[in-house]
Amino acid sequence: MLLRAAGYLPLGAGVDVDAFRALEPADVLTSSGAFKEVTSSFGAQSEYGLTPAGAFVQLVVSFD
Repeated sequence: MLLRAAGYLPLGAGVDVDAFRALEPADVLTSSGAFKEVTSSFGAQSEYGLTPAGAFVQLVVSFD
């Protein structure tokens, strides 16, 4: 029998919400430079900040 458990905690910076809040309706309608910059990266400051925390447990039973 084998039992495995593991987890993942993202330690990177998440999404820069303030960059989205700073956009004006005119930025969205005209696809301004600010709009293109924010949406090209989805406001991500780090790829590790975009992933959620996770965990798993695996149980393997084999009969010989």
